[in-house]
Amino acid sequence: MGSKWTVVPATDRIVVHIDDEDVWLEVKKELTIGEEKRLLGSGFRSLQGSTLENVSVNIDWDSMAFAKFLVYVTDWSLQDEKGNKLSLNLDTVRVLRPSVFSALEKAVDGYVNKVETERKKALSGEPSPQKISA
Repeated sequence: MGSKWTVVPATDRIVVHIDDEDVWLEVKKELTIGEEKRLLGSGFRSLQGSTLENVSVNIDWDSMAFAKFLVYVTDWSLQDEKGNKLSLNLDTVRVLRPSVFSALEKAVDGYVNKVETERKKALSGEPSPQKISA
């Protein structure tokens, strides 16, 4: 069920080349307001202090580091040594090699930035770039 007021679930498949192998990720094209708010508050834990001069914010950097990835990615092709697909959850993401997560995270960030740029251009009425042939 969709309308101009709601997010219609849709994803794109992006391919990431890691260690001489292509892996794919299914990435959401757009977040719902609930997902967006959950992402914005993902690392916030507490606020201490009674004035702006002595305020202290407690942030859970671990949660924040993986929140965007886990909100946007709905499926992936990563497999274990037996060919079984790895579960897409926080526990699995936490045990990925740093270079693997970095490559995946960079791909998701690039995709999200591209989609947001296109959405802003569409809302502003700015014409999309056109291919010029000679």
